[in-house]
Amino acid sequence: FPLFSTMEGGIKRLAGFRKSVESLEHQLHDLLELERSEVTPKLGNLEQAELTVLMAYTTASLCFMGLKAEGLNAAKHPVMSELNRVQS
Repeated sequence: FPLFSTMEGGIKRLAGFRKSVESLEHQLHDLLELERSEVTPKLGNLEQAELTVLMAYTTASLCFMGLKAEGLNAAKHPVMSELNRVQS
């Protein structure tokens, strides 16, 4: 696998990736447990728009990471255009 110069380096990078995903999962847990209909009425229009963009970006980012973890070329996958669209 060209990203890793050694097996040990690859294992360390994968462990770091796993920690990052677990951290993200932990941070998003409370938000994901809520029904959107419970949250959005309490937010202003700008905050609702920001939440929508955050969720779209998070979903596309997780898909991108999953593709990379599978060894696929995520840069050529349609999820890349979605990430670029949401970032704009």
